[in-house]
Amino acid sequence: MNYKMIATDLDGTLLYDVFTVSKENFKAIEEYVKMGGFVVPTSGRCFREIIPEIRNCKDIKYCISSNGAVVTDTSTGERDEVLIPSNRFEEIMELTLRYETFHTIHFESDSYMLKKNDSAERAAYYNLNEYYYMHYHKWCKKPEKWERELFGGRGVEMISVFFHSQEELDKCTAELKAMGDIVVTSSADFNIEIVSKGASKGDGVRRLAKKLGISPDEVIGIGDSPNDIALLDGVGLPLAVSNAVDILKDRASRVICSHKEHIVKYILENIIE
Repeated sequence: MNYKMIATDLDGTLLYDVFTVSKENFKAIEEYVKMGGFVVPTSGRCFREIIPEIRNCKDIKYCISSNGAVVTDTSTGERDEVLIPSNRFEEIMELTLRYETFHTIHFESDSYMLKKNDSAERAAYYNLNEYYYMHYHKWCKKPEKWERELFGGRGVEMISVFFHSQEELDKCTAELKAMGDIVVTSSADFNIEIVSKGASKGDGVRRLAKKLGISPDEVIGIGDSPNDIALLDGVGLPLAVSNAVDILKDRASRVICSHKEHIVKYILENIIE
């Protein structure tokens, strides 16, 4: 078999919509696993935000979450993680809170947002579309305020920040990148996502591939958003769905079907030998 792993983004890629994987994709995943391959969801979501149908699927042995910060063995719960240290987390929060911002924080497989932000009006003010608000409303834990004790002085997986203005986003991003030991990417307009250096989606895939004895050249990576650039750059065959942003299409070897046209089925029928 020419490719032994398919590392696929979820939202806008494997998922038909925010909560659904098609029957066609699940059937193709089963067929590919019987051939000896691994299908690995590789997402900006934290682990518990990954829909149960994926987390509990017998054919999905590993999930990569929080943009590569965590690789989880779905049968044992064992986690391989690269975290933002607590001191750096506090510095990032201090910096980003100087701006008009909406935060979600990934910590120990869960996501958190402030209770005051759990409204469609607040989400709209910070430029979250209905899809993002529905996602956060369903899955996030909602503390009253950010407190040091909330995370017990331990490192966090990822910080996602939405901004009220593009000008503030650009200024804050430049300040964050100057820190040098973090990765700043994005999954949507007015958004940045922050992980530790060494914790991109591409890094997560390489860590897992090494564990499984698979060469990066034997991995297919597929996505739709800027936070998938590191995924595509780290694999043998980088693919973009037809609904992907242009910057990702430019990094891909091939543009395939849309996320509503069963991407694993497409790959099985058109690429796997």
